[in-house]
Amino acid sequence: MGKIICISQAKGGACKTTTALNLTGALIELGYKVLLFDADYQKPDASAVANQSGSKLDFVYTCKNVKNPYKEIMELKEKYDFVVCDTSPNYIDLALKCVMLSDFVILPSKPGYFDEINLEESISVPVCANKRYKLLACDVDTRTNLGKDFISNLKETGYAYDTFISSKIAMRECGYYGQWIGEYAPKMDNHKEFLRLAHEVIADTSK
Repeated sequence: MGKIICISQAKGGACKTTTALNLTGALIELGYKVLLFDADYQKPDASAVANQSGSKLDFVYTCKNVKNPYKEIMELKEKYDFVVCDTSPNYIDLALKCVMLSDFVILPSKPGYFDEINLEESISVPVCANKRYKLLACDVDTRTNLGKDFISNLKETGYAYDTFISSKIAMRECGYYGQWIGEYAPKMDNHKEFLRLAHEVIADTSK
């Protein structure tokens, strides 16, 4: 039986899809059988990237039953080591159901006033659902005080990943080509960061 990892956030533009696509790619590179379950039926960005001309992202699956995903997710859980759920913002029904069905929740967030305010709301969802979770700092420029303080603040919670995803142009470019970062820019910083994140996720979900 595999593990369901839900990528969740209350705010749009918080790097949910970026995290889901690249974490899935990294886990596959490490030898695991992984599927990305696109549960954002209002704006299925992961599916859009995978459907681009020339894309080789054959690990993206679009949710079929948005009203009751239980059977669908449980069947996939039996076939894969990990099912990574990319969810919509604002916690519409399907996003909440994915959290409820998950084994672990990852809450990505970027530095910024509104992002950090929304993170507080996002944390309350896995807490209320009694799900284990961790925070992931994304799109971080460590040359700035904002970026450094953001990483420090997340780590002070005791729930942050050691890995953070740095702000690099390659992360913005790879989606245009229908690729995950390990395919688009192998061995570059972001590729190494997602591989480190994958190792942390494997350790957390094996407990």
